[in-house]
Amino acid sequence: MLAAVESSQLARGIVLLNSAGRFGNPSEQHKNNEGESETALQKLVVYPLKEVIQRIVLGFLFWQAKQPVEF
Repeated sequence: MLAAVESSQLARGIVLLNSAGRFGNPSEQHKNNEGESETALQKLVVYPLKEVIQRIVLGFLFWQAKQPVEF
């Protein structure tokens, strides 16, 4: 989506397949609520831990969604 937006003169449209991923500009640096740059603690502990928890929770929810319905 970002590529289509950035070069809209080259793209007529986009097709999203398995579009459950994150949306955002990876070149933008994480900012905290005060608008300051991220700290070493955030880089080394908070963000990786958040990523692991999100993957576990989303993986479980995806697995649950794929289970057949029993009547």
